[in-house]
Amino acid sequence: MTDGIDLKPNANIEYVTGWIVRPRRGAHCPLHQHMSWELVFHQHGSGRTTLADGRVFNYEPKSMVLYGAQVEHEQHSYRNDANHCVHLQLPNALARQLPDCMVSPPIRDSDLISNVISLCHTRLPKSGMAKQALDHQASFVLLRYLQYAQQEERKTDSSIQQQTQRARQYIQENFRRIDSVRDVARHLKVGYDNLRKQFPHYQGMSLNQCLTQARIQRAEQLLEHSTLTCAEIAQMTGFANERYFNTCFKNNTGKTPGQYRKQT
Repeated sequence: MTDGIDLKPNANIEYVTGWIVRPRRGAHCPLHQHMSWELVFHQHGSGRTTLADGRVFNYEPKSMVLYGAQVEHEQHSYRNDANHCVHLQLPNALARQLPDCMVSPPIRDSDLISNVISLCHTRLPKSGMAKQALDHQASFVLLRYLQYAQQEERKTDSSIQQQTQRARQYIQENFRRIDSVRDVARHLKVGYDNLRKQFPHYQGMSLNQCLTQARIQRAEQLLEHSTLTCAEIAQMTGFANERYFNTCFKNNTGKTPGQYRKQT
């Protein structure tokens, strides 16, 4: 997560070096590390990078991957690529805020791309002023990259939140005929596993809890304002049978349907 990083323009980032590597399809770069931070722009290829602790990050063409200093990683290339690698020295205050590895979505910022490529064709000069100019360029590259990553993260976060809200609305409107919460994902044309994982974060409950809650709320209304039997209410609210309805109702309200009806 990059949200909340303090992106100060005077972060005192230093350019170390840069180069270009051209891995072929199927190439494997074994586990290694660098003393400095490394920003890699994958111009053409896709692949995966694996950290020493087993975490796997996938990247796409035009993605940028940022590795922390001394973070061991290996890379598998799925297609021919041109890896533009820029090495940077970061101040401790900024370094502590960053994850040890982060992958951006495909970069659409032409200024960022051109500056990364430029730094990969540059060697560290002896002149003090020229070195300062490179440090400023390196600062621009990293801070622009982090800003881009934050913006894309917020877009993704907003999109996922809207997706879970649509799922909740669909459940509230169609709970009577939903056989399984997988039906919700199919209706929205989204992946079930991802929806199941993200839903509790944004809606405060699981998909199953949301479905049960919608059914119980309707059952409460029917118990209060109708003379329908519990079996009829169970059928009308989407429960498999009266026994299951009674169990769910008591688990959620602390009362049996009969006790609830008597108190209203």
